[in-house]
Amino acid sequence: MTSGNEAGVIRVTGTAHLDAKPDKVIISAAFWESVSSGKGKFNKSPKPKDLQSSKKDLENRILNLAAYLDEVGIGKGVLKTGTFRVERVKADPGIGGIKEEEVYLTRVLRTVSLVSHDVDDISSVLNALTTQGVNIIQGVHYQLENPESLQTEAVKKATSNAKEKAQGMAEALGVSLLSLVEVREDAARHRLQSDFNDHKLKSRAFSGMALYRKSSEEPEEGYHNPDTINVSASVDAVWQVG
Repeated sequence: MTSGNEAGVIRVTGTAHLDAKPDKVIISAAFWESVSSGKGKFNKSPKPKDLQSSKKDLENRILNLAAYLDEVGIGKGVLKTGTFRVERVKADPGIGGIKEEEVYLTRVLRTVSLVSHDVDDISSVLNALTTQGVNIIQGVHYQLENPESLQTEAVKKATSNAKEKAQGMAEALGVSLLSLVEVREDAARHRLQSDFNDHKLKSRAFSGMALYRKSSEEPEEGYHNPDTINVSASVDAVWQVG
């Protein structure tokens, strides 16, 4: 119970923490094609026709991926593509007989993302990506299709928790709760997040891709296990007592 100009009120904070199994997973990946202007000229800007050729090759690879997804029954509408991006990257030592330390190649890159609602088994999607020669799997992100409902439930539970605290304080002080003066959600302490370390998740995805490329064996167990979504809510409430 507060004092001074707030005498006669109880101010409490109610909290709630809910866990939910994700029902959607988004896998981010990228295809790229290296571009050069000819032997011994890796450090020069590529010709426009070479860039266009690489873009066409990328487009064909992504079309092949879409056709493969349809063929294996993963379904249509799960593949989303990003825009083309041209970037300069440092060349690996020894490429084209180059020995200089600061030599850069130009490559054309395009990102893709695949959405799956089979969060318990995403190996078919990862297989499709690696079978079609994706250059890198950038991340595996587990989400909720409708997070708002879980957030609303968390706020309700936090509000109930605040009332229980206020009633307990009132009983201990020998007073009664009268009217509710104020209640508000503490947005700064409201969050929806994943317990699983994102860096670890990405590392496991990379590990799985590398394993797929080396052999036909199943990837290391556990690297693609679904995450747990955690929702926290906090509510501040003030009751008049008497």
